[in-house]
Amino acid sequence: NDVTAHYGILLALYALMQFACAPVLGALSDRFGRRPVLLVSLAGAAVDYAIMATAPFLWVLYIGRIVAGITGATGAVAGAYIADITDGDERARHFGFMSACFGFGMVAGPVLGGLMGGFSPHAPFFAAAALNGLNFLTGCFLLPESHKGERRPLRREALN
Repeated sequence: NDVTAHYGILLALYALMQFACAPVLGALSDRFGRRPVLLVSLAGAAVDYAIMATAPFLWVLYIGRIVAGITGATGAVAGAYIADITDGDERARHFGFMSACFGFGMVAGPVLGGLMGGFSPHAPFFAAAALNGLNFLTGCFLLPESHKGERRPLRREALN
């Protein structure tokens, strides 16, 4: 079935891009700071999901999933942010909360997306765009930099 094949490829592209780009985003956050990497990723994801919501062709959706995987590869950067601003028991509590949020999102996201998709196949994408945009704006005003970054050239070893 073509739909099943496209669905599988779209899922795989997202995961592959996260796998490939997480070390790159981590290295960029070491060099330029956590905040700019997180904010650029959130803004990129907001724009990307809005484009996917209105994708006129299947190839646009493919490109959108690639970009979504890249902008969604910030788990390590978020973890580094937590490590930068916490220590001891507080760090463990914050990492536990982040893990709980990931778990909640993995359960609630498909349920909410399925419910919204019943109204329109575009609705889940618009909702994702709006939530990423809201997170971007929140980050702009409330997220201080945790790691100033060192202005040094990116090394290949940092990506391994």
